Amino acid sequence: MWSYLNKPEDNTKNFWNHLATLGNNGAFDKKEVFIGLCEIFVQISTRISEGKSLQNIKYPSQFTNFLAILSSTSPQAYHLFQENLAGRSLRNLR
Repeated sequence: MWSYLNKPEDNTKNFWNHLATLGNNGAFDKKEVFIGLCEIFVQISTRISEGKSLQNIKYPSQFTNFLAILSSTSPQAYHLFQENLAGRSLRNLR
């Protein structure tokens, strides 16, 4: 992993291949929030590539629970997470 951080421009393809291999081997089987985040990114990327809007995305329940806890603990942290990764608006979350 350290090599990916040192020269990310040289290792981007290797990183994704390694991440996919880890996922295929079950490394993330009990990481439901991470899996949910990945599922959402796949949905978002697919919709963007198809020229569709980002409305009505299906959020996995474990990921939604994580978002609810994060937003109630720190609305600022939730906003940062939502802006940089993914997430519903606070109004739609509650």
